[in-house]
Amino acid sequence: MSLSFSAVQAHNVDDLAGLISIYQEAIEQSEQKSPSEIMAMLGDKRYAFAVCKSDGLVRGFTISYFPESSNFWLLEYMAVDSHARGKGIGESIFLHAYQYGMQRDPARMCVLEVDKPGDTGSPNNDTRGRFRFYKRLGCRAVEKLNYILPLDTHGAPPPMLLLTYRKPPLDALDKRQLRQWLTTIYQSVYGQSSDDPRIDVMMSHLPDTIPVVDLE
Repeated sequence: MSLSFSAVQAHNVDDLAGLISIYQEAIEQSEQKSPSEIMAMLGDKRYAFAVCKSDGLVRGFTISYFPESSNFWLLEYMAVDSHARGKGIGESIFLHAYQYGMQRDPARMCVLEVDKPGDTGSPNNDTRGRFRFYKRLGCRAVEKLNYILPLDTHGAPPPMLLLTYRKPPLDALDKRQLRQWLTTIYQSVYGQSSDDPRIDVMMSHLPDTIPVVDLE
């Protein structure tokens, strides 16, 4: 399957419609933002929207966030159309997003919010398959961090992990640096307070130097 990649702008009506259709079908509902929030993100220069197409159809997408004055970027959303899975498209769009991030700022770390593998009760949320996918790619987890996604539009999100990806990989993370990452994500991505108590809950039991480990 021949794949092409392109950035998405507000005037790309067909590409945007394809992206939103896959987003609403593939992303766990409790982890979704509203269509109006997605449109606001599209107009924010800190965001990069990209679609993967074949035969003129959108097969997958990524939405990446690059906060100002930070040393990481967040691969906030990534999904493949349900009819095009199992063909290597997921790996292709992940690596395309990573290469874009490296071109934009090679000093930054790629960070991802990913469901812990387990039974979520949602038939469309294949947490185990997604976990195996990120393990195969070489993503690593911030050890002992029980990540709390600050969204509740459609109920509480499932338990989550915070993953990192870089070549060469990150082996450890300073606790102060992790707090800065979490504070930036909470405040800039989800509109929460910089002193949201959930950040303290996540950080309270962690050592000063936190291992970043292979997925098991």
